Amino acid sequence: PAADRAEFDQWCARVLSESSHLVAGVANPLAVPYAFTNYEFSGPLRPAYVTPQVRVPAGIPKPDYWETSIPASEQAARGAPGVDSKTGDAAE
Repeated sequence: PAADRAEFDQWCARVLSESSHLVAGVANPLAVPYAFTNYEFSGPLRPAYVTPQVRVPAGIPKPDYWETSIPASEQAARGAPGVDSKTGDAAE
């Protein structure tokens, strides 16, 4: 619902403004940490500064997949219950 979305947007804005000091003291949050100075990376991914986790307030509804990671409402809308898995002779 739109009211939930507005409340969530307000919460996001508040959390971003309240947590800006966590990154403010870091010169370059995307710089490779000192511990990795001489590390030879094999690809393009690099470690970066990670801010502390922020919890969503209890009043904001959680999505249906928050606990099981299965998006039941999305599957119901598409009509697909999940991945069809076959074993044994049925797999051929």
